[in-house]
Amino acid sequence: SATASSAAGFPEEKISSDISLVDARFGILKKIGPGKMQFVVTDSVPLTTGVEYGWAMKVKTSRDKITWREELELPRMPLSWGGIPKDGEMKISEDNRISTMEREASANDDYIFNFWGVAFGDPKGVYKIRVFLNGTLAREFTFTCSEAD
Repeated sequence: SATASSAAGFPEEKISSDISLVDARFGILKKIGPGKMQFVVTDSVPLTTGVEYGWAMKVKTSRDKITWREELELPRMPLSWGGIPKDGEMKISEDNRISTMEREASANDDYIFNFWGVAFGDPKGVYKIRVFLNGTLAREFTFTCSEAD
């Protein structure tokens, strides 16, 4: 199970008439014990196969469900995008640099989130993840993937 840090100090931000963003962070998952992961906020991802990186958002809304869309933009084409997830639509751009995925989530969940795993052949450089909530851009995360120290 993964836990996200508290939203202390994050100013509530209105995304649309009935959706407010209460917390938004980008980071990596760090193993802290058998079956236990910790979310570590960072804008630097080591290009080590298996490292998981992604975003987490907490929203406040009167809706039961929220549709989120994520655009992951790589600096160059990866060796492979891996398998297409079964629980969401994933489309790859013609230049093979941008993945777009759309899913629906319960608005009652604690956090809405998505994570990727570093794979062999992923390019180093600056990546961007744009997250849209019900069609409105909620946050853009910019981070760097580089060789591990």
